[in-house]
Amino acid sequence: MAKTAQKTITAAQAGGYMSNIEPFYKIDDAAAALGLADTTVRKYYREGSLKGYKRAGRIYFLHSDIIRFIKGE
Repeated sequence: MAKTAQKTITAAQAGGYMSNIEPFYKIDDAAAALGLADTTVRKYYREGSLKGYKRAGRIYFLHSDIIRFIKGE
């Protein structure tokens, strides 16, 4: 059975936009963590309610930003 590696990214890999070595989520992972549909997560991102980072045509969310969203900060 193969182990899957946890996704982490450094600020240098993210072009300086993301914090140093913090787990990040793609839209489907963020939606699962929040108990929302993918389309709802995209909507919150577009509205600015949920902070995300667009890199290479994909949207990523830092773990800390997901926690802030849950807390309503």
